[in-house]
Amino acid sequence: LRIFILFKSIFNTVGNIFKTVADTFGTVANVFSTVANIFSTVANIFSKVANTFSTVANIFSKVANTFSTVANIFSKVANAFSTVANIFSTVANIFSKVANAFST
Repeated sequence: LRIFILFKSIFNTVGNIFKTVADTFGTVANVFSTVANIFSTVANIFSKVANTFSTVANIFSKVANTFSTVANIFSKVANAFSTVANIFSTVANIFSKVANAFST
């Protein structure tokens, strides 16, 4: 009977050791899982920041393109007015030459 009590004590002790080791590994696994979640959260934050900067960059690019388009329109209008001015200048020169021809 004593030998059974001794075996029971040995098996209980060994079982408790394995239980403690298992609990320790479980705790370590939870720590690693928590660290992994933290890194994942940080990665998501950086991803969102990057997307925000990309969106802002796209907006600035569209604004720049709009200003460039408006500048091109104003440039074409300026060229049109310059062409009209040249035509009027040419007509004025013709009238001036005709007037000079009458005065001589």
